[in-house]
Amino acid sequence: MEWISVKDSSYPVPFFENVLIYTKLGIFIGNLNPHLNGNYWNLTDWHINECQEDYEPVTHWMPLPKPPKE
Repeated sequence: MEWISVKDSSYPVPFFENVLIYTKLGIFIGNLNPHLNGNYWNLTDWHINECQEDYEPVTHWMPLPKPPKE
């Protein structure tokens, strides 16, 4: 799998589906939430969410890997 730029319109991020997201602060699990004033990233680590939204925007995403089969 490869990272997908959020600027690449040919690969839309699925709304509300958890994906890996990349910022300069690190790699997180989160989902894209559509809002009237644009899209907003929900992160599973809410403490990081405030810093990420204000200072380090999401630049890339990729689908989560499939879980192992037992």
